[in-house]
Amino acid sequence: MDRNWHNDALCSNGVRQVRPYLRPADTFITRDELMASARAWARAQNRAR
Repeated sequence: MDRNWHNDALCSNGVRQVRPYLRPADTFITRDELMASARAWARAQNRAR
């Protein structure tokens, strides 16, 4: 982990791991908000297949 919380969620499809840059406009969010954004990002990635 680095000091940038925007990429603290690690997403994986079983083969590849990605740390998406989430919520760039926010200066502070809770862990629940970060994980909700990570789940939304994963859903969007799965739809794109």
